[in-house]
Amino acid sequence: MNAFGTHLADTSAVVRIYRNAQVRERWSEQVASGLVSICPVVELEMLRAAGGKVVREQLEEVLTGTYGWVPMPDDVFRRARELQETLAATSSHQGPSAVDLLIAVTARHHGLKVLHYDRDFVTIAEAADVETEWVAQPGSVN
Repeated sequence: MNAFGTHLADTSAVVRIYRNAQVRERWSEQVASGLVSICPVVELEMLRAAGGKVVREQLEEVLTGTYGWVPMPDDVFRRARELQETLAATSSHQGPSAVDLLIAVTARHHGLKVLHYDRDFVTIAEAADVETEWVAQPGSVN
């Protein structure tokens, strides 16, 4: 474990932890212990879904009070572009989104596993030195 915990959660994982009682129960101890963090693009994606200013502010407080915080490296966009180039070598670059790439390089930079519920992170892990872990068995939750 490092100063940022063990996992950097993708939006897909945060949503499953928030919405699914079984997933929440499985990860509650790690989240409460500060082992699971988020980064700025995950926060932006989560807050984008909030319905209005008040709900957005409430959600921001929940995220801040629940998850650790991982800064993105200064050269995150260069690294994401390089990762996309690596994926392009096997024609795998059209699946992972720009946000997926930013999360993956941030996790790799800090030595964290990406916690996710998104097959695009499997694609990234197969092409690059990025550790990943499913928040729940694939196909087991919505």
